[in-house]
Amino acid sequence: HLMEITKIFITAMDIRDPLMSTHSMTVARLAVATCQEMNWEPEQIHYMEIAAMLHDIGKIWIPESILTKKGKLTSEEMRKIRMHPAYGAQILQSSGLFEKIIPWIYHHQELWNGKGYPDGLKGDEIPLESRIISICESFDAMLSGSSNKLKLTVGQALDRVKYETGTVFDPVIANAFIKAVETKEMDYLQKYVEK
Repeated sequence: HLMEITKIFITAMDIRDPLMSTHSMTVARLAVATCQEMNWEPEQIHYMEIAAMLHDIGKIWIPESILTKKGKLTSEEMRKIRMHPAYGAQILQSSGLFEKIIPWIYHHQELWNGKGYPDGLKGDEIPLESRIISICESFDAMLSGSSNKLKLTVGQALDRVKYETGTVFDPVIANAFIKAVETKEMDYLQKYVEK
């Protein structure tokens, strides 16, 4: 049932912004590969996949003018964007089915060094699952680029992850993520960035 409801949410996101659903599906794929590299049980991986698919669901409540804006966001627009983890948690609280994954979504923008949001958690204070979503989401953002950030190749993005390991990213997760990308997901990612 969870996956069926998740697919409804993803469809709603796709209607709002097709890039959001592509991003969510890629983040989920990378999260699953990372968890497999870490030898997680299938049930744990299933919940992780759902959380990764829904990590940006809160952006449904962000005005479209902000989501699709070309160029730099104002500080007020940035403040609104930074509300999306809290909005995501609120949306999912409407159903008890998602109770387990709500903290993972709420904290997916926290950083290993404590400079993330919404609560500025640091290191092991951040839920493990949130740390996995964080690295997968950041990697996809590097591949996609934005109005104020250059689009990176897979190799450049991996180099950036290695550089930010221990500051932005959990070192243990970063190592598993890098290995998963290099051994399982390289073909998919090369095709993905060429689209």
